[in-house]
Amino acid sequence: MADPIVRVDDLVVSFPSRTSKTPVEVISGADLTVERGSCVVIIGPSGCGKSTILSCIAGLTPYAGGSITVDGDRVDGPDDHSSVVFQHASLLPWRTVLGNVEFGLESRRQIPKKEIRARAMEAIEAVGLAGYEDHHPHQISGGMQQRVNLARAFAVRAPLTLMDEPFGALDALTKELMQDELIRLMSMVSSSTVFITHDIREAIYLGDKILVMSARPGTIIAEFDSPFGADRTRAMTEDRRFDELESSLRDLLGHTTEEVLT
Repeated sequence: MADPIVRVDDLVVSFPSRTSKTPVEVISGADLTVERGSCVVIIGPSGCGKSTILSCIAGLTPYAGGSITVDGDRVDGPDDHSSVVFQHASLLPWRTVLGNVEFGLESRRQIPKKEIRARAMEAIEAVGLAGYEDHHPHQISGGMQQRVNLARAFAVRAPLTLMDEPFGALDALTKELMQDELIRLMSMVSSSTVFITHDIREAIYLGDKILVMSARPGTIIAEFDSPFGADRTRAMTEDRRFDELESSLRDLLGHTTEEVLT
């Protein structure tokens, strides 16, 4: 097996309690790996710590125990190994589409200034927004705003892209279009991706591997490999294997949700 780009071993994350001096453990002994060039999707019940794991991998949230390495380096804070796409388009309202994509590149010290404009324009064209470079966020739709977020993330060409329910706020049709756009982009740049979602069908459509988390304190309780190859199309959703995997995931998530309620 090739050396994975992400390795998380025995991760423990605790947050301060509002009612006692004892910290609240939100992640307990989580293990996962992400192979280079693959898309790993994490699903689980609400509040289980999916986004917390992603934030730890990004270096945005400290962890109390265990270890995280990205591209062979231990993660102890934000670095240039990854780029992050959040659920809501985190665009600067005073910057244009071009300016927002350039902002992501400007924060990377190793990128020469003369390359920033060219790489930003290339990314904007890749997500289908050529001609909208001079528009401000309020002048474009929510789906187009998320395309800008994708362009900003992929323009930096980080080894790893971290996505926290990026399409969760979009309508069903736009969501499907963005899923297809993401598949195309991942193929173009041979990206490694960790994707968080609560949508089982989205997880199956996008993921090479699907990880299921338990209720809090969250840990990885199951792993499913996709039965589909790299060429993802909507025809997959009519495949018997798609339905079987959806049923298995739904049953497992149903049990974990019952644990939360009982």
